[in-house]
Amino acid sequence: MSKAQQHNGVRCHYSIALVIDSLAGGGAERVVIELAQAFIDAGHVAVIISLQTRQQYQPPSAIPVYFLYTEARVKLYKKADQGKHAAKLTVLLHRLEEKYGQFDLILSNLDEAHFIVSACHFHNVRYLVHNAIAQTLKRAIKMGPAKYLRQRRLFKCLNHQNVVAVSKGLAKELDSLSLFRPSSVEQIYNPFDYQLIARLAQQKNQQLPDQEYIIHVGRFAKQKRHDNLFRAMEYLPCSIKLVCLSENKTGILKLAKRFNLSSRVVAPGFQQNPYNWVANARCLVLSSDYEGFGNVLIEALACGTPVVSTDCEFGPSEILTGDLQPYLVPKNDPRALAEGILCAIQHPYPQIEENMFHPFAHTTVATQYLDLIPQIAANADIK
Repeated sequence: MSKAQQHNGVRCHYSIALVIDSLAGGGAERVVIELAQAFIDAGHVAVIISLQTRQQYQPPSAIPVYFLYTEARVKLYKKADQGKHAAKLTVLLHRLEEKYGQFDLILSNLDEAHFIVSACHFHNVRYLVHNAIAQTLKRAIKMGPAKYLRQRRLFKCLNHQNVVAVSKGLAKELDSLSLFRPSSVEQIYNPFDYQLIARLAQQKNQQLPDQEYIIHVGRFAKQKRHDNLFRAMEYLPCSIKLVCLSENKTGILKLAKRFNLSSRVVAPGFQQNPYNWVANARCLVLSSDYEGFGNVLIEALACGTPVVSTDCEFGPSEILTGDLQPYLVPKNDPRALAEGILCAIQHPYPQIEENMFHPFAHTTVATQYLDLIPQIAANADIK
């Protein structure tokens, strides 16, 4: 009898594996670490399997981390090598099950992980979709036919799979796609440990600028539209600096020079603790063309920092509701973005109701994932 079958009226202890492309400094990687910690805090076993050793995040010591390959970058997307990668991952999972017990749930994260995990034919997998599908393909077209065809192939591996969308808007998109048809689509928000955020926000940091500043946290990628953010700076007082927390410090500074903003842009590189930077900012800005959710908005609000965001697909409109709705501005409009920033820093920002944070709490989200396990076990018994 499986642990999942003992669920009725009994507290169960499950084993969960979280698979991801790498532990580079993106939002999905932070989500995986947060989820793993939440499962462990609830008394379960959770391990992270990173397909490559490329890594900026340092997970807490309580979370076991295993790497499929010792190389920092591996070309995991090649169709000819899919079976080889899948076989290697299957061997690793079986080896880990000898140590931790049979995995009740496997959570696959990001495109290359989906591509490899889908070829393993595990029955107990949920594929977490963290980004907009149509917009990602549209961006890939601009990068050339090879990139576009590769991205299509990665997405199509989700055909007839059970997927989890990290926002309601993304769930609707997944339900309406023609490129692939998931077997099921569930919606579960990303998790946030508010006590941890508050504690890290209070840590001393000698790097913080002396002048007032606004902040952007995110990868240096076309999707994030740093160009529009830099154009918005032209409409803001020269005394305001812009801090960009991103792994690609060189790219940030090069773009800042192009916009004649070298003296106003601060690029300290990737930060293990971004929260003291966010907590001391006048405002956090999200300038993206599209997102899957928009983690930084919740994190900033939890730090007590005002936020302004483009009204992009998907996520921000599900976070900035009610009195916060005016801080959603049109995409691709630097002047409107600047006006939103000025409004946020020059006028009282709306009071955040505590119940707003509950759907995104790490304990709430972890419970929603754990509730999938009895369903998966029941379906397996039927088959």
